[in-house]
Amino acid sequence: MPQARALGVAVFLWAVYLLVIAGIVAVQPDRRTVTPEYREAAEEWWAGEDIYEVRMHGYLYLPQAAILYTPFAALPMRVGEPLWRLTGLGLFAWCIWRLCGVFGGGRRGVWFLVATVAAVPSSFSAARNGQMNLAMAALLGLAAVDLGRHAWNRASLSLLLSVALKPLGVVPCLLAGACHVKPMVWRLLAGATVLAAVAFLHANPEYVARQYELFVETMQIARKPKQSLFCDIQGMFWAFGFHPPEVAMTLLRMAAAGGTLGVAWLAMRRYEAARAGFVCMLLAAWYLLLFNPRTETNSYVLIAPFVGVLVASALWNPASVRRLGWLAGYAFVLSCENWGPLHAVTNLWLKAAATLLFGVVLVRDVLAARNPLGLRAGGEDEVILVERGN
Repeated sequence: MPQARALGVAVFLWAVYLLVIAGIVAVQPDRRTVTPEYREAAEEWWAGEDIYEVRMHGYLYLPQAAILYTPFAALPMRVGEPLWRLTGLGLFAWCIWRLCGVFGGGRRGVWFLVATVAAVPSSFSAARNGQMNLAMAALLGLAAVDLGRHAWNRASLSLLLSVALKPLGVVPCLLAGACHVKPMVWRLLAGATVLAAVAFLHANPEYVARQYELFVETMQIARKPKQSLFCDIQGMFWAFGFHPPEVAMTLLRMAAAGGTLGVAWLAMRRYEAARAGFVCMLLAAWYLLLFNPRTETNSYVLIAPFVGVLVASALWNPASVRRLGWLAGYAFVLSCENWGPLHAVTNLWLKAAATLLFGVVLVRDVLAARNPLGLRAGGEDEVILVERGN
């Protein structure tokens, strides 16, 4: 397909998607949504009321998320709610476009179309519900691009915004900082200081300090779910009737954190900057999905932009027919909450199991110094690299 035509089709698909989501939310702004938590927190923040109830569920974000949501909360629901979704989806599309620009070379338009088709289905639920995960997925993809281009300021901004949206953003910050100590650590520390200080622009500094205290208390409770409600590796174990003790899960998460850091560090030394940045942020998303004890099924949108690009990459390599098949299958699994009655059968275990296998293949490729999941260096779109074992 010609590049211009492919790009036109992709833009059309995005336009239709955005209009459908915006229309549904405008008509039913208070159905299938998590945004009341954000809206209430924003209103309570400026009113000087406690935004935390110190319980397992509820507002589980930093005060900065309430501040960022303020412009949307200030608008009528039928305007603010669709606009919030459009902002997240716009960032999501932009991150895929930028990733395709790095790795697609002269085929950027076709890559964007293929990556869009592969990544968008897994975003349906997050977009409809208005979850922070959609914007966070985009920020991780943008950080991957900027790490690969050594655009340290932009990478730091994306990573710090991910923390502002969700506390889990600290994981990609730590991973990026550990892999790029000199350029990133001081930027992330300085940015985190500014980010923390922004909250004290509130008229009542004592109130702000109290909210930080409540945030810490809330996180202590929320990090220990007692029921099989989540889609991480523990939820997968529970779905199969295996209930490992909490100490075992803690040790497993610690070991996985160390292993993730080691693989990311190795990738920095085995690949050129673009693929190293891609692998670093892909590993951050992978770790968050499997080892965060509060991973929800639609949290898997975090990995979708990366998988979309990998599907596009595999499509252009005749030696990767098998890899194209399983990557496309994995992209399909990431949308399993849209499978109707089958969702009840696959919930809590299928995405986690597939993502675990996905990570095993990625780690194998990095250890063997192969193209990571078949991803070639940017600009090699006209060259077919036949790797050992492919």
